[in-house]
Amino acid sequence: ALLITGIARPARVIESAQHHASLAGHAFYADHHAFTADDIGRWKTWMTKAGIRSLLTTEKDAVRLSAHRDLLAGIHVWVLPLHVVWHPESACQAFLESWTQTLPSQSKPLT
Repeated sequence: ALLITGIARPARVIESAQHHASLAGHAFYADHHAFTADDIGRWKTWMTKAGIRSLLTTEKDAVRLSAHRDLLAGIHVWVLPLHVVWHPESACQAFLESWTQTLPSQSKPLT
């Protein structure tokens, strides 16, 4: 399969993908990349040359790819599920407090 990712740190996804599929390649993009018809055309060309018909991506990226279903016709698209991990409340609280301290004060008038 060709792995497609548009995430900031794809290392964990690559590791997970290798447990589920035989990866022939990886097309990686910046976080929140808006996939285009040109992107898909390049993948299809590469996939034809490599003799593969499967694409593997994350749930997050599958949402953005869904707008191009017509261009992906004939390709097997497999989606890796995402798992949310909640950190202990104390860690979340410390993060939120450090983050909110960087925000501008709401008591200052906006000019």
